[in-house]
This record gives sequence, C-alpha cells and structure tokens, in this order.
Amino acid sequence: MKRLLITLYDIGLKRLFQRLLYDFKKSINKLLPYHLFNNSKRFNPHFLDLHQELNTFKYSPSHFNKYIPKKIEFTFINKKRLLDFPLKWNSSEWGRLWQFNLHYFDWSRSILEESIINNKWTDESIILEYLIDNWINSNLPGRGDGWNSYTLSLRIRNWIWIFRTCPSFINQKRVYSLWYQICWLRNHPEECHGGNHWIENLITLVIGSLQFNEVRSKEIYRYSLYKLKNELENQILLDGGHEERSASYHLLILDRLVELGCVLDSVNGYRPIWLLKSIESMNKWLKITSISNKRLPQFNDYSIDSNLDLNIVISFADSYLNKTNYLSKGFRSKLLSNYPKDTHIETSCLKPNTIEIPSIVDLKETGWVLLRPDKNWTLAFKSGKACPNHLPAHVHSDILSFDLFKNGIPIFVSAGTSEYGNSKRRFYERSGQAHNILQIGTRKYGNYNKINWIEGIDVWGSFRAGKKSMPTYRKSKQLKNGALYTSGIYDTYQRYEAFHKRSIQMRIDKSNNLIFLLKDIIKTENPIFIRQWWHLGVDADETLLEKIATQLIKNKNLKAEYINTYYSSELGKKVKRRSLSITGPISDKHTVLSVKLNIK
Repeated sequence: MKRLLITLYDIGLKRLFQRLLYDFKKSINKLLPYHLFNNSKRFNPHFLDLHQELNTFKYSPSHFNKYIPKKIEFTFINKKRLLDFPLKWNSSEWGRLWQFNLHYFDWSRSILEESIINNKWTDESIILEYLIDNWINSNLPGRGDGWNSYTLSLRIRNWIWIFRTCPSFINQKRVYSLWYQICWLRNHPEECHGGNHWIENLITLVIGSLQFNEVRSKEIYRYSLYKLKNELENQILLDGGHEERSASYHLLILDRLVELGCVLDSVNGYRPIWLLKSIESMNKWLKITSISNKRLPQFNDYSIDSNLDLNIVISFADSYLNKTNYLSKGFRSKLLSNYPKDTHIETSCLKPNTIEIPSIVDLKETGWVLLRPDKNWTLAFKSGKACPNHLPAHVHSDILSFDLFKNGIPIFVSAGTSEYGNSKRRFYERSGQAHNILQIGTRKYGNYNKINWIEGIDVWGSFRAGKKSMPTYRKSKQLKNGALYTSGIYDTYQRYEAFHKRSIQMRIDKSNNLIFLLKDIIKTENPIFIRQWWHLGVDADETLLEKIATQLIKNKNLKAEYINTYYSSELGKKVKRRSLSITGPISDKHTVLSVKLNIK
C-alpha cells in the first residue's frame, strides 16, 4: 500500500484526474453504438494532393498481381508467426506487445523502404492493400488494441506514408478511416501519460491534420502544434536528453521530429525555431553519447530497433538542419528530396560524429557520465536523476551502475530489456541485480533468515516505481596521473544509517591496455549485508570475473558466486552470459571494496 501511495503521489492529482478522464471516455465510447460515430454518409473528408516527392509508384502491387495470400508471416520482437488471412487482429494467442506491433503497421515501412530503394514493389507489398482493408473491416472504433492511442499514432503515420508513396491506394473508404482515426486520437490523447507517448500523439496529429482541408483539421493542427511546442520545452532537458532518460526512446523521438520537420517544410514552408532547436540539441546528445558509432548507453529500458540505424537518424537530422540531403536512398531521403542533392554521399560513408567529443562527457540533466580514455574504450556511468517523478514507465533500478565497452562491444553490461509484460523476467530486468551495481541489505522483518535487498528505485509492475533515490553528490574529472575519474552518491541508504559512494578510474597504460579501478566505500552504524554484481558481455573474457572475485574475497566475510545469466540487446532476444555475485555481511563502520583490472 505504501508503494502504491508513493507512486500515486509522484504522479500528482492533475495527471491522476487526466488518467481517470481518459479511461472514462474510452469506456463510454466503447459502450455507445458504432453508428453514433459513423458519419461517413454525411461527411466526406477532403484528402489533399501533397508530398509529390514521395509519389514513387503509379500503380499499386495488386495492379500487377491479384493473388491474395492465404497466410502471412510476421516477425515482431524476435517471434515469428504465420497468420491466416483475413487476420485476427486481437487475439489471446500471442502477447500484447506482439499484438501492438501488428497494429502499428511499422512492418509496412520496411516494405516501403525496400521498394523505394529498388524502385519496384517487393513481393511482400501485395499484402498492403488487403491488410489495410482487412484492418478497417475488423476493428470497429474503440474496440481492441488497434484503437489504443499509441498504436493509432504509429499506424496513422504509416498509412499516410503508404498513400503518399502510392496514390493509387487512395479510395474513399480508406481516406475516411484515416480521418476518423485522426479524430479519435484527437479526442483520446495520452496527455495523462506524458513522455514519448504524448509526443507521438502530437506529431501524428500535426502530420495527419495537414493531409486534409477541413475546419476540424485546421483546429487539430493549431492545437497539436501548440501543445507539441510546450511538451518539447518541458521534456527535452538542457543537455539535449529526453526526460525519460532512455537512449532508445530518445533516438525514436528524434527520428519522428525530423519527419515532422520535413512535412511542415514540404507542406507549409515552415521551419519553427523551437523545433529546430529541439532537433539540434537532441542530435548533439546522440553524437556525444554514441559509443563507437554503433550503439548508445543502455540505462533504463534499452533495446535495439532494427528499423532505426543510429548513424542514419543522425544524418537525417543533420540533413534537415542543414537543408542538405546527406542520405542517398530510402524513405528518409525521399522526405528530404526538397533539398539540393549537391552533397549526396553513400550511407556507408557517413561520418555522423563531426563534433569534437571530450574524453569526459558529463550530462548533468540526463545524469550520465561517459569516460573515453582513448578511441577504443567507453565507460557509461549513471549518477543522476533516474526518471521524472511522474513517469517511471521505463526506469530501472540501476543507479551508480556502469557499462564498459571496447569498440562498441560490451565487456561489462546490464541485462537489457527483453520484454514489457508484467512478469518475473520484466521485474528482474528492471531490478538492481540485473545491473553492475552494489546493493545494501538488512535482515527481513519477521524472517531473520532472509535479507531485504534495498532497491535504489523501487520498481514494480510493468511500468511502475515507488520510492526513487535522488543523487546527493556527483563528480567527474581528470586526475594528475591522466586517469579519468567519476563518482556518485545517492540518498538511498540514509534511513538505514548507511552510506555508499562509488568511484571509477580509467586510464591507458604503456602497453595500450585499459587500467580499470572501481572503489565502493560503505559506511554504516549497524550491521548490514552487501551484494555486488558484475555482469559480463556475451563475448567478454570470463577470467575477468575470477580476477574480481580473487580481490574481493580477501574479506573473509564475503563469498563469490558465479551465475549463468543472459543479455538482451533486443526485445524478445536473450543470449547466455556469465555473471558474478559478491555477497556477505559487513559489521565495520567503514569498508572499502576495491577492484583493479588490466584489460587488453
């Protein structure tokens, strides 16, 4: 009950009221008969002739091939399914996240991308028209996950891109459905949730409203653009990061904002200063956090999206900002085709990191520090605020955790994010034990033989969190011996009369090896237990764990346990790896746990 009360308090009365209103409106609309909403006989929305730069194909795939497939294969979150046509769009046979992906129509972007690059429809493209009509016929307004505001946001944009790429897809039935979905989204926005969902809603409403010439569409445009401006001012941090502090969602939001910028420029010749500033700061954040141009730090929820290439998104943003198309092919290049092509270069030759990146990057608002002693090594350290108080959906209990990479390959790395369901796996991946951290524990009240391991962030459910620790100290600098240094302290253990400070040093020796020094300082007035976690990358040298254990179990009270765990770089995908847990009681008022590694 206490955990729930803390969660509700952090959400705040205004957002709680908005959430109740949001759920109430959805429930009422589900109960009302469909014909009360269906005014297609009385109203025919005017779909404008726009985005000629996307008009790639004169004919639809079905013009050449009338064959309707009996079965269609889909792969989402690394799970493949062969579905009968016509599809069951809402089913208990698969998980909800998989079902959401089906409704997104993001899979259509892959078809468009490949077709545009090859300048001909792919074999899979035959399904597009049939599935659009099948979705319309099978999903009555307000019923099922297809009318969830987030799935609406993604599908509306994807249908727009399909219709603009191939105008022969456009007919009255499909245009009306598109318009109705836009109006439904306008009436059921996720303002109560905030974060990336609310931004997705607003971007879609702006892009969607620009496709029509109606009094209602103009109202939606003005409302959504105004709201989006305010949200970006609130959600984009001073250092360019996004408030949810998830690199995956940061990348996603930036890509969406650049798409929006291209549409505004193409339709209205409008390049809002506030949008340019947001894209510029978010793009700079990506450049300075990019690890060997391959990946990003994976604090909080993090998973690699195969449809979002880091370097392409950075170049997409650079193209919009500089009014120069740096992309030579694909859908994004089409969106940018209003710009001169005098700087066209191949994607493989792009060099996104054109800014000078210091060896110590301290993102104070995001709360992350990156140490780069040379071009090969990167350490990411979390020592700041974990998430907005009202929005813990993607937060992990990973404060004072670190990940270490060599040439973008993990040496030490957290478990990652493999699923979003309310499950034991989801709880594990959000908990402290899935990260490279130190935890303090106390005897469990009422059961003296069990230990209560204290979480820096009290994660629960799929997307909830109760008490959230706050940083009280953080520092980064270069030491006199040339080593890079970072450290941090949180208020996690104050109520237990205990204190924990973690510091990390890194330098390159004369043999070009990495000298890595981690130090945990623990102070306590009462006997406690400690648990230190070390999680190897999949291909990392397992002898590193043995070297760590040898140094730490010199304290006779501590014991080492080697554990088979897993690492997940993508949703639905797990790869085996080895981990080390160092546990034991501490009774001294001042204890220092120190580990020094020489890593080739």
